[in-house]
Amino acid sequence: MEIKSTIFFLILALTCCPLQGALPSCSEVVNPLQPCFPYLKGRGGPTSVCCNGVGGLIGLAETKSGLELICKCLKDALEHASYDPNLIPTVTTKCGYGNIGLPPISQGTNCSGI
Repeated sequence: MEIKSTIFFLILALTCCPLQGALPSCSEVVNPLQPCFPYLKGRGGPTSVCCNGVGGLIGLAETKSGLELICKCLKDALEHASYDPNLIPTVTTKCGYGNIGLPPISQGTNCSGI
């Protein structure tokens, strides 16, 4: 019985919680930010739902690899969209999180260099 409990908790720990340092997929980055797309298109300010999505990614932005991932994922997601790249760095500030270091992101942005 004790071995089954140990195995159960080991499996639970491995499946419920991402490994330290593991980066999320682009869909895990972009999906929470979708409510921000109207703002990036110049349609009003960021909504509370947008800001909640931004808040969920603040920890990721604390590392260079995380910031590069956010940049790359946004660049890919916005590839065919009409938006103002200069609004990307302002969304975190408007949501109350301050400047996290994201540049204006367009198709010419080198996300590896931020």
